[in-house]
Amino acid sequence: MQNKATVNPINPNEMMYIDAEGNFFIDGASYIKGMDDYEWNFGLSNKNFLKLLEHLPHHPLHPEYEPLEIPDGCEPSEVIIDAVIKMGKDAGDLHAICNRNKIPHLFQVWR
Repeated sequence: MQNKATVNPINPNEMMYIDAEGNFFIDGASYIKGMDDYEWNFGLSNKNFLKLLEHLPHHPLHPEYEPLEIPDGCEPSEVIIDAVIKMGKDAGDLHAICNRNKIPHLFQVWR
């Protein structure tokens, strides 16, 4: 089982966290009466944090902005969580960005 050290809600259906190995995850679930229940999981290795951040629009790491320096003592995981919250992105958005930019990631859906 993963150690969810830093858990942050994205929306009513999704929580994001950094696991014990420093990787980024979003766990989601939808249980709507009268519809199919389903769950999903998005995962991104900490080795790919900066690649994803570079492709988030309206974030300082996007090519249209000045590059954001990660301050000394600041972990990339702190930057990625902050960026996802500020951008209002969810697992589906991040999955699409990763697919478009060929960033290795995990995306699974269970019904």
